Parts: sequence; C-alpha cells; structure tokens
Amino acid sequence: MRSNEHLDFSFLLRSKLIPGPITSTDFKLALKSALYDFIGARDFYREATSASGMSMHRDMVLRYIELQALLIAPIAPHWAEHIWLEILRKVCLL
Repeated sequence: MRSNEHLDFSFLLRSKLIPGPITSTDFKLALKSALYDFIGARDFYREATSASGMSMHRDMVLRYIELQALLIAPIAPHWAEHIWLEILRKVCLL
C-alpha cells in the first residue's frame, strides 16, 4: 500500500455520500444508507486504484476502517469495539 502522500477527502463532500441533517425518525434509514454508500465508495476506490495500476493508500484504508467502525457502533457495539481496539490499536474506547 502507498503511504506518506497528501490525502484529499473532499470528493466525499462533493458527492452524495455524506447525508444531510438526520432526524430521529430517519436514523435507521440514514445508517443503512451510509453503510451501503460507504461500502460502494470503498469498492469504487479499490477498482479505480487497481485499474490505474496503483495500490490503495494505507492511510485511506485505515481511515475507512475507522469510520466504518464508528458507523456500525450503534448496531454492533462489540464488533466495533474489537475493530477499534484490536485492529486499529486505538487506546481510547469508542
């Protein structure tokens, strides 16, 4: 994996991947949409980097795992905590 390059997450802000304000009644739908859209963004990034002959950026992959753990925390807290502590090696709790 590549590393030590400038990361630009602004493409997420320009796309429809980051939803607008979430009301309490839309929480389940917003969480489901965010999870599926986030997986789609990861797949697009993986395909784009492999098609161009580049490897995925290490920091981008770790950031993806971190954000995915935060997204699944409300529905699978034990799994998210395992990812947070054991895989990402974060010292603070989720």
